[in-house]
Amino acid sequence: MRNILLYSIAVSSLLCQGVKAENYAILVSAGKTYSDNNFQNTAYWTDLFLVYEYLLETEHYDSTNVYVFYGDGVDYNSNLYRYDKTPHGWGSITDYDNSYNTMYNVLSSLNNVITENDNLLFYWVSGHGGKNTSTNDDSYFAYVENTQTYISKQNLVNLVNCIENYNKRKIIWMTCYSGCMGAGSVNLKNDKTVILTSCSKDAECYSFYDGYGEHHSEFNFALFSLSTGHHPLGSDCIVTASCPEFVPDCDTILSMHELYTAISYFRYGNDITIYNLIQPCVFDQGSISDRIFIGEQHSLHDILFDDDSNYWLDDFALSEVEIDGANVFIEIDQECILEKNILVNCGSQLKIK
Repeated sequence: MRNILLYSIAVSSLLCQGVKAENYAILVSAGKTYSDNNFQNTAYWTDLFLVYEYLLETEHYDSTNVYVFYGDGVDYNSNLYRYDKTPHGWGSITDYDNSYNTMYNVLSSLNNVITENDNLLFYWVSGHGGKNTSTNDDSYFAYVENTQTYISKQNLVNLVNCIENYNKRKIIWMTCYSGCMGAGSVNLKNDKTVILTSCSKDAECYSFYDGYGEHHSEFNFALFSLSTGHHPLGSDCIVTASCPEFVPDCDTILSMHELYTAISYFRYGNDITIYNLIQPCVFDQGSISDRIFIGEQHSLHDILFDDDSNYWLDDFALSEVEIDGANVFIEIDQECILEKNILVNCGSQLKIK
């Protein structure tokens, strides 16, 4: 039997019919930073800054589609260069204050903008959470520190569900007891949604000092480092080196499920586990977490697929790829570009839908 060389030189583009999809992100920081290097409140800005940077510079989100709710609606001006907007050429990051009424009204208006072709990321970036009754997962609440207000779980679910139409919905939630957002009778689960929480429904979350001047949540520090390939201060973060127990797929991008697993094993510094008190949770009613990603545009070059891989993305490009003893399934909502040298060895499959 012979191997099959699908594409040698020419570039082939597979286009899906329909309206061009947009990728929207809702970022909520449920507090306000008053000073640098402050254990109590610095992470409200530093983590928000890192997530915003990651979405724009790594995952190619359009800033006009990223809606940021923080403090009283005004950016914090850090004296630390790492968290200075100037080198990026950004204007204001913050769009709105983080009051419940403001968030509800803005998201309700977005329900008329976002369509079933679009993808939605809702990221509760930083904040406190609790439970009124330890055995009742629906008694969870989020606390907005700068306004000293509490938001019930029912109201949080109502808030997120203001946006009714989407193709894929990814929810990331960082508070103590955040696993409640996927548990109990009131939750955000459905077949088009993956929920990644910083801990279980019965666990607390903790702050992490990076050793160089700033505080973060452990969860956000790990997520940023693993997703971008480097720690916030620039040192390389290789997934297998940071997570020796975690062996990712042969590609270089992390699905939502791989991200959940990698965070569980994250290491920083001298193989010190910073994430050693709690574990993240993933809720995946539609069994899609292993093939969807925070970003919707990815490309792979010079890759050997020797394990089965599954992708569901808007845009995907492949070049210098060999598939050997593996099945690769790609579901594309917008465009798949196959560049030169896509080699499928006998006994392997490449399926594009």
